[in-house]
Amino acid sequence: MEINKKFYEYLLQERDSLEKNNFPTYQKGLGKNFIIKCNANSDDVMKLARDVLVIVNYQYDEYSKDKWDDLDFWKSILPVKFINGFNKKFSFLSLIKKYRDSWTLDNWIFLMDPIDRSWFWWGATVLDKNYFVFSTRVLDDPFLSGSLRWLFLASGAIEVIDEDDI
Repeated sequence: MEINKKFYEYLLQERDSLEKNNFPTYQKGLGKNFIIKCNANSDDVMKLARDVLVIVNYQYDEYSKDKWDDLDFWKSILPVKFINGFNKKFSFLSLIKKYRDSWTLDNWIFLMDPIDRSWFWWGATVLDKNYFVFSTRVLDDPFLSGSLRWLFLASGAIEVIDEDDI
């Protein structure tokens, strides 16, 4: 499978945003903001999520379906803390209801495949020790945000709040 031109354009913009740690902004209709709630570790959660996406972003350069679907490959290159984040249990009842069907690392990797991925890191900034703002750029609107939410939850966030829910 070949990565389409629009996806690749956004991928390069994401790479630039990740490397520069851009401030969260987007143009109306091209993205969405999220508030990421943390447990007094917003710097660490944002950094881990960013580090994971840098790794994933560079894997698209030599994309092959066989390599993408190789879970052992991903386990060898992704941070252990992120991988272990898929096994965490949520103690808040509302989160249990919201994220009832826990994701696994292989679910997440599957939806980061170029054929399924429709969002990109546009920018992020820490508000305080418990919160940071994340902006995404999207290929399609509306877009499925499950893989985005689990990027942050597996990185240590306790809740991902869509701007539309505020």
